[in-house]
Amino acid sequence: MIVATLVLLVAAAAGFAVRLVRGPSLADRVVALDGLLTISVMIIAAYGVLIGSTRFIVVTVVVALVAFLGTATFARFIERRGS
Repeated sequence: MIVATLVLLVAAAAGFAVRLVRGPSLADRVVALDGLLTISVMIIAAYGVLIGSTRFIVVTVVVALVAFLGTATFARFIERRGS
């Protein structure tokens, strides 16, 4: 079951990667990057469940915090750029 979850998460990551490359706007790319980071958190958590390790919890929290700060920073940049 976890392997199927990982396969679906990789497929979702591929979709976000396409949106990141193709755009067309900066906001689309920021949303795609945020989606990729969210998917990476889910992949790390699912992998931790697969191997039965709790060590990945800290990694997922750190990556999620970095993703949030990055998205907030990009959103602020886009907002200032528009005015």
